[in-house]
Amino acid sequence: MAVSKRISQASVRHNPPGKALRSEASEFMPRARAGKRGSSQDAAYACLCNLNFYCRKMGETLRNVEREVGIPKRNASYYRVLVEEACALASQDMLEVMNEGEIDRSAHLGRARQRLEKQLLV
Repeated sequence: MAVSKRISQASVRHNPPGKALRSEASEFMPRARAGKRGSSQDAAYACLCNLNFYCRKMGETLRNVEREVGIPKRNASYYRVLVEEACALASQDMLEVMNEGEIDRSAHLGRARQRLEKQLLV
């Protein structure tokens, strides 16, 4: 028993569980363009994508725990709902902030377009 415990601890040290998730998540996340206008916007979208990815993974992990460990189904369902609710609330807050930024950006670009149209017509 002690040998298998040491082996499993050593494998976790060399292959931490979060490392595999981060590399898997990075495939789907938009890349922030450094030094270009809107890079903070790209970073916000990447954070939102990251949040949703890890919430989904947490739900899958809770399903596996329910099946393999045998915690009561009602408890597992409750935990999944808690995770999904927290994710939904955080996503909503992030989207509200991002929406304000998009509205400001749209207004700025609309004014810039109008200035350019006036210059073209003169």
